[in-house]
Amino acid sequence: MTAKRSERFDINRCIVGGLVQKIWDYEDDIFLRLAFQPGDGEKQRYLTVRLPQGMVNGTLVSLQPGMNIRVSGYLADSPYIETLAEFLRDARKNGLLNRLENDKFQAVHLERVGTRLDALELEFLTPDHPPLPADVQLQGIVTRLWESGVHLMARLAVYDPYTQVISGNGKRGLPRRKPHYISVRFRGGKVGDQDITLKKGVRIRLNGRLQIRFYRETLREVLVRSGNATLVGDLEGIVDPDEVSAVRDSVLVEAHAAIVLASVQRMAEPQPAAATA
Repeated sequence: MTAKRSERFDINRCIVGGLVQKIWDYEDDIFLRLAFQPGDGEKQRYLTVRLPQGMVNGTLVSLQPGMNIRVSGYLADSPYIETLAEFLRDARKNGLLNRLENDKFQAVHLERVGTRLDALELEFLTPDHPPLPADVQLQGIVTRLWESGVHLMARLAVYDPYTQVISGNGKRGLPRRKPHYISVRFRGGKVGDQDITLKKGVRIRLNGRLQIRFYRETLREVLVRSGNATLVGDLEGIVDPDEVSAVRDSVLVEAHAAIVLASVQRMAEPQPAAATA
């Protein structure tokens, strides 16, 4: 009888320190808005932290806005729904929805997935403790690659121990899991001083710092992404959909060092087929 295979998990660790700005509850969980500094001399950014049932290691923690804390945990998907009204509010066009006669605009919504930190450990710091960088260690499978200016971006599927078991059969008799998806930036297409070559499907291990990327999204893009491109024509004579925009942000990891777990053959470019007579 062959021994049953045991699951092997990816690495997903993040440690960040900062000032608690806001606390709220959603269902059984407690959420924090944490102000942190991505690196030395960088501007303050904000990260959402989840405390499952308001607890750490099975104990309810005492927290108030203004506390200085260090949180250790893992990066996780944070799905949410954004309505068109919420987008227009951020675009400072609150009254625009009332001017649109087509009732279909009221139903427009966009499914988004943010990234948060799920806490496993929490430590209280003194009020005068200096800012702490947000250090991250990750391992995962590259599922998507794209360019953002001069930077190379990768989307990793991370199968860490905290991923949800879902229905269906996994490989080799193991449970099937839903991975956490995390974006990684390789500044200038490099890691350290070296160019990095990646392909979809390869596994990489890296460390880096948590960063927040800002970008601007237009009303046209929101309608197209939400499957309501036909509504763009209804805006004619009312507003230019390319002129209405809101600033958005997304959490990513900026890689400082990385190991590509692949072979030379796996990373080689396919050769063109030889011509036949």
